Amino acid sequence: MARLKTITLRDIPLEQAKTEILEYVQRKKRVWTSEIVDDLALDLLLTATALEELEKERKIERKDDDDSNEERRHSKRQEAGLSV
Repeated sequence: MARLKTITLRDIPLEQAKTEILEYVQRKKRVWTSEIVDDLALDLLLTATALEELEKERKIERKDDDDSNEERRHSKRQEAGLSV
């Protein structure tokens, strides 16, 4: 039987969340939104807002996964605009 994991979410400012998320994506290269939420213990809405701003700033690139429309992968943008 699967065990449930309890996560205590951290209440941090948006700019701090953006910094932590960008560092996380740089380390992992490609990640799911749920991985960011779980591993960084961030609220889903805060994570989504931070990801949207990072995308607008062209620091990350969202990729739709062909197998699932439920969630998107995020990857750091390279100078050529390609994902790592």
